[in-house]
Amino acid sequence: MEKETDITVFVAVDLRNNGSGRFKAGVFDVTLKSEDYPDAEILHHATADSSWGDFLWTDHNLAKLTLPKGSYQLILSKVSGKNYALRLDTAVYPTDPPQ
Repeated sequence: MEKETDITVFVAVDLRNNGSGRFKAGVFDVTLKSEDYPDAEILHHATADSSWGDFLWTDHNLAKLTLPKGSYQLILSKVSGKNYALRLDTAVYPTDPPQ
């Protein structure tokens, strides 16, 4: 970003059984990171969900932040569990779009 900016970050995570056995979800985090700004946790989930057959599990969060000038990355980490496919949807946009 070229200057301090109010942003909104939306993150949605969908987990679906991939058909290769018992679905077991675990832990995952989505974090906004920068060298010059403290890490901002956008989404943290720790679950023990487990299921046979077709199963869909979803979590989401909306975070509003004021960030200083700089470069940022959204990082998905600590992914654990087994037998699932993960879909991650994200959107980052100015909280107050210019008129």
